[in-house]
Amino acid sequence: MYVTTETFISDEFAVNMVKKMAELGELKNKHVIVKMEFFNEEFKAKLENKPEAYRVFYCEAGNGCFPDRLGTKIYGYFLSDGEHCYIRREFVEREATRLEIEGAYSLLRKACVHDKVEYEVKKTSVFTPRGRIYEVRGTCSTCGKLLYADITEKDLTEFVRNKGTIALHYTPEQIEKIFCDFFNGETNFMTPEPINYFSVDNYLLEVSKGVGMKNQEIYGLTVLEEVDTKEQDIRKRFKHIVELGRMFYDLSSLYRYVNSVFY
Repeated sequence: MYVTTETFISDEFAVNMVKKMAELGELKNKHVIVKMEFFNEEFKAKLENKPEAYRVFYCEAGNGCFPDRLGTKIYGYFLSDGEHCYIRREFVEREATRLEIEGAYSLLRKACVHDKVEYEVKKTSVFTPRGRIYEVRGTCSTCGKLLYADITEKDLTEFVRNKGTIALHYTPEQIEKIFCDFFNGETNFMTPEPINYFSVDNYLLEVSKGVGMKNQEIYGLTVLEEVDTKEQDIRKRFKHIVELGRMFYDLSSLYRYVNSVFY
């Protein structure tokens, strides 16, 4: 049995390889770890000392998914970057663990540019000086991330025309993490306690509170603008809009300001 004209594979080796491939069982719709031998030398160097999460592959179709079929091709994609390709069954090392799968999905979410999203639009009863507010929701089919924003009718028209050039934003928990990463975990000097996070169009807003010079409660507003949705570096993806930040002596004044400036 020959793999190439130069390399001879013994019958014993071939039998052992077939047995090992059969032990894997059916692989369709399963996550597996791909052997390092599958990758070229350049990519092997990149994977050196990297966790197995970078080698998690989702098996979608192909005869190689089944141990009793002719053909060894398995079609699917790598979770770490969403690249679709095929591997052969002999390059499957083993099934991936739950932690490895979760780690791979985490890598995918960081790398994904969310260009495969189906959006749903819901009209609300909220009116602002810039028009009615619409809820736009979507789930990225590549990484599974939920994207959403509340946008005005004017922005909705632009969104429909350009199919999503408006940045759709994040959950309050995700916004909190973005602020933490952007400011390296540092808080506002006068209002160090965050109490709310939300998004308006392509702006992310943090509302925080503290104690003033006269021992009274004060509130602060910090604003980040998403300027490049394809950029993975937080400090390049977002910009701190200092001139839109404010300090207030009551929350009602803060939210009136937000309504007048951002809506």
